[in-house]
Amino acid sequence: ELSMNMKQGTPLYVLGYPSGRGEGNPIMSTALCSQNGLDIDGTIMASNNNTEGGNSGGPIFVQNESGFEVIGIVSGSMYEKGRFVPIGVIP
Repeated sequence: ELSMNMKQGTPLYVLGYPSGRGEGNPIMSTALCSQNGLDIDGTIMASNNNTEGGNSGGPIFVQNESGFEVIGIVSGSMYEKGRFVPIGVIP
């Protein structure tokens, strides 16, 4: 449910291999949820997005009281805004 109702300004943490870097140890990137809820295409829109090619398919986390929780995966970007697929829509 959290992935479908993200709050604007929520820090997002992404693990992946941007530009082929990381060699078995994923690199952490950051972004911010740029609007409340989902965008019109059903994705989580992100701004201040530090992801690059190689992050696609990587997990996206938010930090809460109990640690980190996966809320989606990186699907790419459009118009310089990150597009993240919420875990709540993945069967």
